[in-house]
Amino acid sequence: MDKYLFLDRDGTLVQEPADYHINALEKIRLVPLVIPSLLKLRDVGYTFIIVSNQDGLGTATFPITPFQHCHEFIVDIFNSQGLEFSDVLICPHFPEDACICRKPNTGMVESYLDRSNWDRKLSAVIGDRETDMQLARNMGVKGLRVNSPFAPGLTWPQIAD
Repeated sequence: MDKYLFLDRDGTLVQEPADYHINALEKIRLVPLVIPSLLKLRDVGYTFIIVSNQDGLGTATFPITPFQHCHEFIVDIFNSQGLEFSDVLICPHFPEDACICRKPNTGMVESYLDRSNWDRKLSAVIGDRETDMQLARNMGVKGLRVNSPFAPGLTWPQIAD
């Protein structure tokens, strides 16, 4: 059976900038030790899926072109180190839009929840916010919080162990 890690992006894989929008290459900073930790997890059979809320993506204040440029750069960094994401799921909505895809809702991951070929006991959501932990509960999988300014949590090496 497949083992999935549903990974938040900003604050989990890359450090979250002060303005919460990674819309310029100079804002990209990896979370410490994320790459060696994900390599360990890859080597024991985990498949990686990015699940990310991107408030207002495509609006005048957060245009899609700079986002895509930065996102592709982030994915390329991970790919260059032997890490691939089998899927990238992005919700562009604001909280007040009350959409079904925005975390902690399960709209972005419904296609995975409908599958029976994955091990929910060994799969997890990894993120830096309470919405990630709530998504994990809504999916019926473990939630692992990465240490962040929002709340104490685990380092990437602790997660990998």
